[in-house]
Formats: sequence, C-alpha cells, structure tokens
Amino acid sequence: MHTLLISIASIIHGVICAYFLMESNQPFEIFKLNIVLFYIRGAVTCLLFLKLAKNWPQLIKDFENVEIYLNNFPTSKRLVPELRIFTFTILFCAAVEHFSVHCMNFLIAYNCENNLLGILRRFFAYINYRQVFTYIHYNIFLGVFLQILNLSVTFGWTYADIFIIYTSRNFSEKLVQLKNQIYLTINEGIKRFILEVSVYPMILSGNKYFYITRDLILKIAGSIVTYELIMFQFSNDISEPPESPQC
Repeated sequence: MHTLLISIASIIHGVICAYFLMESNQPFEIFKLNIVLFYIRGAVTCLLFLKLAKNWPQLIKDFENVEIYLNNFPTSKRLVPELRIFTFTILFCAAVEHFSVHCMNFLIAYNCENNLLGILRRFFAYINYRQVFTYIHYNIFLGVFLQILNLSVTFGWTYADIFIIYTSRNFSEKLVQLKNQIYLTINEGIKRFILEVSVYPMILSGNKYFYITRDLILKIAGSIVTYELIMFQFSNDISEPPESPQC
C-alpha cells in the first residue's frame, strides 16, 4: 500500500512539475527537467518492484534449488561483509548528499523569517516545493508529506541501484561456484562446451531482442558522462537555478 501511494504521489508531483515548467516564462533549460524525471523515475521504480514482489516467491524457490545443487561449494565468507560495507557506504553518501541540500535550504528559510511557522512556510512553499504550492493552497501537512515523498523517492532510487548490484554480485558468485563444480566433473562434453564458450562469448540478452555486453555498458556509461558534461556546460548557474527564491 505504501509503495502504491508513493507511486501515485510521484506521478502527480511529476505532472505538476512538468505543467509548472510549461507555464514558466523563463527560457527552457535541460537542467529543469531533472525534477520531472526524478519523480517519474521514482514512480516507475516503485511499480517495477511491485511487479517483482508478485514473482518473488517463485524466484526465491528457484534460487533455493540452485543453493541446494551447489551445497558442496559454499558461498565465499567475504561476500556478506563485502555487501554490507558497500551498502553502508552507498547509503551514507546518499544520506549526506540529501540532508546537506535540505539543510542548506532550511538555513536560507531561517535567515528570511523570524518564527518557526514562517520558516517552515518559506522552506516548503517557496524553496522546496514552489511548483506544487503555486497551484495548491499552502498546508503544512502537505509540505511534510511532500518532504517524506522526496525522501522516499531519493532512497528508493538508491535502493534500486543497490538491488541491481546485489543481484549481479550474487549471480557472479554462483557462476564461480558452478565453475568449481564443472572442474571436478570435467569430461569431453564439458571440454567442448568450454571451447564453444571461448569462441562465442556468453552475454545477457533480453529475449534475443538486444544483447548486453561489456562494450555496451561502457558506451552507456560514456553517454551518461557526456550528457552530464553537456548539461553543466549549457546550465550557467546549476548550483543556484535562476528561480531559486530569495528573501
């Protein structure tokens, strides 16, 4: 229920942000689309995890069968500590970044107002969620809800990345275990299979519609970096957007 609520709220917030940008009289900049994509991506992530939750029991059963089959080759003891350290590092960095931005915005509001209600009003209605309260009458409870929504979408984004890395790392560990088992039962058929694998490299595919190779991943990463550089180049004041409210 919580995930569905976050998904619906994210879609509504993204639509309001898009409408706010279309009605704005200022020149269009790619940087301003970030807020729209942020909430739409958060909604899509929540919906995908809802779909995954339906298939999760069967997926766990299949993974358990693999664990039983590879029972003689236990998982490396370093895997769990490695994943815990990685998770803590990623979440800590995300938390520092997120709360630093909001602390800075709160200090701006604090310097502009003299009382707590005024500070919260400026923080919610004029700094963080101006695009929403332009069309909706200000309400402190709605501001708190939007803040919780922003926090959920931010860490949902990070969680999705961690989930993919966890899945990939465990899949890689199972391949290592499978390789160890193959070495103990090697025969002519296995030798032919190894030869075929060495000639035709194993790659992931999406129902044979596309193939995911290391080169493709590097190209995607390069494209993302190029996009970020272009965005920084054409946004003259990214660190402080033109619409940033002042006292």
